[in-house]
Amino acid sequence: MLPDESQSQAKPGYEVRDTNVRSVMIFIVALTLFLMVCQASLWAMLKGLGGGAAEAGPALHMPAMADDEYLKLRAREDAILVPSDSVDKTSGMARISIDRAIELLSERGLSPKGTGKTEAQMNSHSGQAIPAEPVDEVKQ
Repeated sequence: MLPDESQSQAKPGYEVRDTNVRSVMIFIVALTLFLMVCQASLWAMLKGLGGGAAEAGPALHMPAMADDEYLKLRAREDAILVPSDSVDKTSGMARISIDRAIELLSERGLSPKGTGKTEAQMNSHSGQAIPAEPVDEVKQ
């Protein structure tokens, strides 16, 4: 059954009795005016309490003792982080510079550590530990 043309012309296509547009517009205008009055009063309070000028605090500087301690710390860190290439014969550990380590890592790449965990294993909340995969084996 098709609606006839007289019915479609009489109805605007939406509910007209649910919302009073005039009341909504009055509320929006009143809310806007209220917010503008609040903003103006807060700005006036800020200016009145603060005096309008920023406080001038003492200039920050590092005491000479702290500067000496900083220089000592930097020298100690540089001695540890940027050593000349050396081998400790007692422990068998080699110390190389960070730059050299980065070069070696970029040449050789990272060693594979396994296939990793599935999403179900990572997100399981069963309270049971996920079994670890052996690091030595590489799965293909």
